[in-house]
Amino acid sequence: MDRYAQLSNEPYGFTSNGRPMYRKLPLIGLEWIFIALNVFFLAFTWIYTTNSLNGLPDQIPTHFDISGKPDRYGSKYTLLILPIIGTFVSILMHIVCFFPHRFNLTGITVTTDNAAKVYTVARTLLRYLGALTSALFIVLLVPWVKAAQTGEELSGMSIVGPIVGFLGGLAIGIYCFYSKARSA
Repeated sequence: MDRYAQLSNEPYGFTSNGRPMYRKLPLIGLEWIFIALNVFFLAFTWIYTTNSLNGLPDQIPTHFDISGKPDRYGSKYTLLILPIIGTFVSILMHIVCFFPHRFNLTGITVTTDNAAKVYTVARTLLRYLGALTSALFIVLLVPWVKAAQTGEELSGMSIVGPIVGFLGGLAIGIYCFYSKARSA
């Protein structure tokens, strides 16, 4: 028996475009892993940021050009923007996961037969993106704090590398999603 068949129960209604709506689809193991990673990465970001604030000067670099040279300075509390944005994005993605029937699933036909699998795979992709985004914030935050502590410039790879890694991870996640959802 297909494990997604166990997830599906009768839909309680249909959207205006005919997609089935479910009250509750249980989380699968991979979703729990991505949720745990996201929470861990967010906690690390908050702890690292708050612990770093005490050892920083009042004015730190807040923006770097592509070569890694600081071109704008501001308060050390500017560091808090990454954990705040990361927490907001994570909460927003978590809320959105409650409404998979509203997702814009271009190129995938959702029917009552495949809806449970498609919705679960789509939710898993969002949870993956949440964990990936939180990891990106850590990879950006650590060199920023080091540059603020030492006064040194960032290497170009400190900026470009994480963004390229994030985009690569995003492409892999979307490819895996469409491969799995189309086979539903």
